[in-house]
Amino acid sequence: MAVKRQRVDFAPRHPDAPLRGQAARGVIPPGVKVSRAGGRSLVFSSMLSGHDDESPSHELPKEVEREVKILFRHIEGFVEKAGGKPKDLVNVTFFTMDDAYRAYIDKEWSKIFPDKALQPARHTLNVAPSGLRGERVQAVVVAQVTG
Repeated sequence: MAVKRQRVDFAPRHPDAPLRGQAARGVIPPGVKVSRAGGRSLVFSSMLSGHDDESPSHELPKEVEREVKILFRHIEGFVEKAGGKPKDLVNVTFFTMDDAYRAYIDKEWSKIFPDKALQPARHTLNVAPSGLRGERVQAVVVAQVTG
């Protein structure tokens, strides 16, 4: 069965903040939408972070809890940009610098998915001391959306 690939551009940032790094060079797309027959598409993100898109400097918040809240906002925004809703998430992989941050992930996860029977697959990996570039928590998501 033939598939169609489409770039999903989602760069949450303050309008005054310049793009930096690989995103500025267009090297890594924020995500790819793979369309299949039947009207459903799979959407794969690249790494999403909790950089503060409401700040002109796009910095990481000082508090881990706020970073995680922003990360979840970015997860929801990415899925919505691709044409879905959080309920369309199929799998989320979280990467943390410290296992203590899992509690913040659990708290935000429960807000979006209060019914444990309807939660998507989830995996959290501790990648300390290497793997992240100052971020304390990041995520990669897969969703199945219409269109």
